[in-house]
Amino acid sequence: MQMTPTYWSQPKKNTYLIPQEIDNITDWVRANNLKLNSAKCCEIIISLPTSDRINLPPPHTGLTRVEDITALGVTFSKTLSFEPHVLKSGK
Repeated sequence: MQMTPTYWSQPKKNTYLIPQEIDNITDWVRANNLKLNSAKCCEIIISLPTSDRINLPPPHTGLTRVEDITALGVTFSKTLSFEPHVLKSGK
């Protein structure tokens, strides 16, 4: 019998951690003498294509929720599909 971790199967249950994680990122940026450009920050929730996306928490205040994201030139979708990357690369 395979068990799914609670934080994966019930994302609404751990939304209280989001502000803490954003604070951790902000602290890390300051400690490394970097600048955090909040205008370029966004939120993506990655899940399996077959998972129930009805139980998603609301978007975090100040962050835009996106369906795909590009990091170091590679585009990932919310299901970790490379289809958006391949479609962009083919243009």
